[in-house]
Amino acid sequence: MARIPERLAWTFDPTQPQVVESRTPLQLQRWKEIPAVRARTFDAVVLGGGLASCAAALVVARAGLSVAIVEETHMVGGQATAAGVSAFDITFRYDEAINGHGLWAEVVDRIMGIYRHELRRPLNVGHYNNVSITPNVVIVERVLTEMLEEAGVEVLRNTTIDALVFKEQSFREASTSVGTIAARLLLDGTELGSAAELAGASRYVGNAFVPAGETTEADSRIQDITYTCTIRRYPEGIPEDLRVKSPPPGYEQLAPRLRVHFPPSGTVDPQLRKVGPTGFAGYRAAPDLASEKYWLGSDWEAVTRTNLNYRNDTHTSAAYLFDREVRDRTNRTALHATLAILYYLQNELASDWAPCTDEGYGDGPGHPALRLVDQAYSGVVRHFPLIPYSREAVRIAGVNTLTGKHIKRSVNGQIALWNVQSVATGTYPPDLHGGRDPEDFEAHLNETIADKPDRWREGPFSIPLGCLVPVELNGYIALEKNISASRIAASACRLHPSAVGIGQAGGTLAVAALVRGINPRQVPPAIVQWLLARSGALITPLTIGGINPHDARYPAVAFAVARGKLPWSFGNTATGEQCINVDLDEAEIQGQGAKEYVKLWMGQKGLNRKAISLWIDGVRFGRANVGS
Repeated sequence: MARIPERLAWTFDPTQPQVVESRTPLQLQRWKEIPAVRARTFDAVVLGGGLASCAAALVVARAGLSVAIVEETHMVGGQATAAGVSAFDITFRYDEAINGHGLWAEVVDRIMGIYRHELRRPLNVGHYNNVSITPNVVIVERVLTEMLEEAGVEVLRNTTIDALVFKEQSFREASTSVGTIAARLLLDGTELGSAAELAGASRYVGNAFVPAGETTEADSRIQDITYTCTIRRYPEGIPEDLRVKSPPPGYEQLAPRLRVHFPPSGTVDPQLRKVGPTGFAGYRAAPDLASEKYWLGSDWEAVTRTNLNYRNDTHTSAAYLFDREVRDRTNRTALHATLAILYYLQNELASDWAPCTDEGYGDGPGHPALRLVDQAYSGVVRHFPLIPYSREAVRIAGVNTLTGKHIKRSVNGQIALWNVQSVATGTYPPDLHGGRDPEDFEAHLNETIADKPDRWREGPFSIPLGCLVPVELNGYIALEKNISASRIAASACRLHPSAVGIGQAGGTLAVAALVRGINPRQVPPAIVQWLLARSGALITPLTIGGINPHDARYPAVAFAVARGKLPWSFGNTATGEQCINVDLDEAEIQGQGAKEYVKLWMGQKGLNRKAISLWIDGVRFGRANVGS
C-alpha cells in the first residue's frame, strides 16, 4: 500500500462534519459582476484565468506591480474549476517535492485548511485509495479568489478578448468586451492558446508548425475534450429540473458502451476493476458538501458525490483550437455524451445520481453551454462546468521547445536529462487522450510515437525558461498549456501542480523584465531561477534533504544544485521520499554569489521597490509579504 503523506493524515472530529453554504458571499458577488466599459492600463495583463494565470498574476502583484486577469467565464481556476477537473492528479511519490514548494504549496495548504477547520471532513476521497487530493470545485475557486483579492489583482470576469495590438512586434494593448487594456507585458494563460493565434505568433497547432503571420489550416487529430459534470446522490428524490427525461442525440450509439462501463453490477473496466453500482464513482469522487456523510478514498462504495470524467471523452481535431464552428459542434457532442451518462443512470438504472447545484456553475450571469443544447436539457446543463476540459492547446514556438526526448524516463521514477536553465519541474508521464496515430506527431520536431513510452513512466523532468518565451514577439510570456512543447511533452505538463509552477515562473520572469524595462527574452535564466528559489519554489528535480524552502540558506543551495555547480547523490527524507543529498555548506558557498548578482542585475530602480527589495534580501516572497 502507498504511504499516506503526512499532510493527508487527518486529525478532525469525525462526528462533527459541517454542512455549510459552500459558496462565500465574496464569490457570489464576484461571479455576477460584469466590469464597466472603459480604458485600463496595467504593468501586465494576463489573458485567461486558469491556474497558471492566477499564479503569474499573484507573483506580479506581490512584487508591487499592477496586473489584471481577463477571464471569459465567472470563475478563476481554469481546468481545476471552470472545466470541473478539481481532482489533483499528483504523482505522490514526490509529495514533498510537489506539495511542499512554491505557490502550489500555498494553494494546497489553504484548501486543506478549509476542509480541516471549517468543513471538518477529509478531501483524500478519490482514486479508490487514501493517497489523493480531490477537493470541490467551489473550494478551489474560493481559495484562488481570496488569494487574488488579498494581492490586489484586478480580475475582469465575464470578459472576452477580441483582438491584440502589437507594434513592431511588441505588445501594446488588448481589445476586450469591456474596453482596451494597455500593458507593458502580456501573459498568455488562455485555455486553448488563443492569444498565440490572435497575435499571429509562430506556433505549433496539432502536428503542424505555423510561421508567424500565417493563417492556421491544420486539421490533424489532437487530444480529446471532455465535458465533465459533478454529480451527487439525491436519496430524497431527484429534483425535476435535474432529470434527463429524454435520451440526448446520439444516445443509441453510446448506450452499448455505457452498459459495459456502468452496468448494474458495476464496472468491469480493466483500468479500474471495481464492482458494484458505485464502482465508477470512486474514480473522481469529491467530498459531498451537501451531506454529513464522509469517506476516504478506500471506502469507494460509500461515495455520494463524484465527477463524470470517465468514458465521456470526445474526439476532435486541431481545427477545434481556432475554428469557432468546429469548436461549437465538438462541444455539443461532448455535452450530449455526458447527458447520455446521466440519462442512462437515471432511467435505465433508476439510480438517484444528478448534477450538484452547489459548485457555483449556475451562479454567474449566464452559462456558455446553454446555447448548444436543446431547451429540454437546460435545467441540467446550467449546472455543468462552464467550459470543457481541453487537454491540448495552441503552443508558441519558443526559444526552447520541450520534446518527448527531453522528458524521456526509461524506467519509472527516473529523472530525465536535466536542463540547468529549468524554472519548473514536471513529474507526470506523457498522457495522450487521442491523437496517437503515426501521422498525428510533429515530423518537424523529429517526434514519433516511439517518443511516448508505452508504459507508465513518471519522474522529474525540467521545463526550461526558453519554453515560455516566443522566438520573435516581444512583451509576451506563455503560460498554461501554451508553452513551447511538442504534443507528447505538453501532455506531461498539463497537471495542476505543473501549471502553477509554470505560472509562478512566468510571473517571476515578468517581474524581472518589468523592473529592468526589457523584453522577457533578454532576462537571464539564472535571475529567474534565483528569484524562484527565494520564493520557495522547486527548481531542482527533487526536494533537497536536510533543508526546507523556508530556510534562509535554501535559495543559495537550491540555485547551486539546479545549476549543476556541485555533485549530489540520492537519499531519502524522514518520510521515505527520494531526495537530493548534497553537502549543504558547500552548496551554500557555491550559490551565495547569486544574490549579489541578482542585486546588480536588478539595479537600484528594482531595489527601490520595497516588495522586490524584501524579496531579494531574505523575506520569503509570499502571502505574508502582502501589504508590507
